[in-house]
Amino acid sequence: MKIKIIKILSPFIIVTLFSCSSSSGGNPEITQRIDEPAGRNCPNAGSVLLRGVDRDGDGLLESDNEIEGATFECNASNWSAEVKVNKLSANASFQNMLVEPNGDRIIFYRQIDPQDMNNKDYMDYYTSSTDGTVTSIVPYGDAFKKFSMDMSGHAIAVWPQEENQLGSVWASRYSKALGWQTPEKIAQSNVTHLTAFSQIPEVDVVMLDELDSAIAISKYSAAGGWMVHANQFTTGGNWLSPESLETITTYTPSSMPAIAKDPNGNVFAIWARAGRIFVDRYRYLVGWQGAIAIDNSPNGIPTSDTNISVSRNGIAFAQWSENIFEESEHWGAFYRPGTGWGEAFKININAKYIDLPSTFNNNDELLLSWVENDADIWKVWISKLADETSIEHTAIYEYETTNRLDQLYNLKIAADNVGNIAVVWPRRNYYWSSFYDADANVWSRPEVISGDGADRQKFTLKMYGNGNAIICWKQTDLTNINGFIDNIWYRELKIQ
Repeated sequence: MKIKIIKILSPFIIVTLFSCSSSSGGNPEITQRIDEPAGRNCPNAGSVLLRGVDRDGDGLLESDNEIEGATFECNASNWSAEVKVNKLSANASFQNMLVEPNGDRIIFYRQIDPQDMNNKDYMDYYTSSTDGTVTSIVPYGDAFKKFSMDMSGHAIAVWPQEENQLGSVWASRYSKALGWQTPEKIAQSNVTHLTAFSQIPEVDVVMLDELDSAIAISKYSAAGGWMVHANQFTTGGNWLSPESLETITTYTPSSMPAIAKDPNGNVFAIWARAGRIFVDRYRYLVGWQGAIAIDNSPNGIPTSDTNISVSRNGIAFAQWSENIFEESEHWGAFYRPGTGWGEAFKININAKYIDLPSTFNNNDELLLSWVENDADIWKVWISKLADETSIEHTAIYEYETTNRLDQLYNLKIAADNVGNIAVVWPRRNYYWSSFYDADANVWSRPEVISGDGADRQKFTLKMYGNGNAIICWKQTDLTNINGFIDNIWYRELKIQ
């Protein structure tokens, strides 16, 4: 069979496959329309019109010797065309993407410079006028950096370094007028380790306001063991000395805190230590309020995978996993302004993995995204929690597989200020997506939104404005004649 492919890109895609010749042998020639799920033929699902000869007289086209042609009528996608970020033809590693409310965004990535074969960290600033032509080189550090940006387009980068078997934390500030400033050391471990790997700190950073103040969180060795510290970058342009958020002096190490900020500049941090879950809150322009334990595990049940989300009205949700007899239970607690932290409660879901990405919608309701595997039936679920006792579940994707390479995990979820939601997940070497249209009160059909070779780990999802989302990811070019090359791509979604 010879195949001819015809594509019509708008308002939908039609792909026609047909045979140059056929022989009906006296049997009737018929057509048959069936649904086409999202996949390579139709990334956003659609239907297929089969044409052929009904050789067994059952009124259906069911086998290769009956089907002689097929026309795929594919639903149009709400996602824009893919845009390649990195300019050089060399392997690139994705670091982060930050998005302003108007859609301007900064994309950070690391790439080998073919001129000197050294790694360099790049920042591309995309605006409606420049479209990513403003590229600068971020001050280099061996470790990957963490970034934060305010709504004026100023940014801060923090990263760990090793110096003579001592860990240190470095930072640099970016402004549109001055570019990247000279890096400075903002914290230093005072405990020497035999190997460099064992003492490298962990870091994160969050901008507080449009006056360039920020909070840097780090975990590094100090007297008494690995402890959580915080530095403040003031509006005067100076980093204050690191402040320990812990008073425990035993050597049991803490986990790296997860941090989140509300619109008023208050910061929440959560971490695990010695089987307990600790939280602390930075009150804007006042300071840290003091770490407290919020779990119900005084006997030290192993805990992990801490996460925290904050709503636009300052409600926070702390989430963690407790590992009991090789089984993981999901727990959480709400913080509400005026009343503080509530009682920890168990989240009754049958999640495959302990990581539960979360965000808040415009009604201060918590959204959890998670994966279920029941007898090789895989499902993507969204759970909505209004409070500790009210939970509502919606399955947005389902398929069956026994192939471990076809399993899904590492979901990302984001919501905007009017109730729209976007969810992205990897399956095999592709990204899939579904979105919730708040006006229509409906979830979209899942669709494939990346090319082959998408990295299961290196991607991020952001929303801005009303109904706009951006995904940025690393993808391996499997067709490059000089060998596989990793590139950075982004794609935009317009829900409304």
